Amino acid sequence: MVRNKTGCVVNVASVVGMHGNKGQSAYAATKGGVIAYTKALARELGPKGVRANVVAPGFIDTEMTQKVVNGDVTKRVVENIPLQMLGRSEDVAQGVAYLVEASYVTGHVLVIDGGLFT
Repeated sequence: MVRNKTGCVVNVASVVGMHGNKGQSAYAATKGGVIAYTKALARELGPKGVRANVVAPGFIDTEMTQKVVNGDVTKRVVENIPLQMLGRSEDVAQGVAYLVEASYVTGHVLVIDGGLFT
């Protein structure tokens, strides 16, 4: 990408990397690290024509979240999300697609959480 003076990096973190979550300190630290790394990468590679952004999903309905949280926990989480639903993998994919196409966006954290941390 640097050699061609064009390109785009889109990393995947989590809203937990921005806000933390009880019982998830290691997870929060790693996702926060991804966010910081991406912002530094944007500053470092921007002058070379390469953009770097990160998506930070909230609760997305995936096999992983289904294994981690049970129905009661999911219900309580959904009650706190302004859009009153879990996100879908497609929502995250659309965010990634936007960041790939948006030629004047770099160093951005695109939160995809249904308004949970609004």
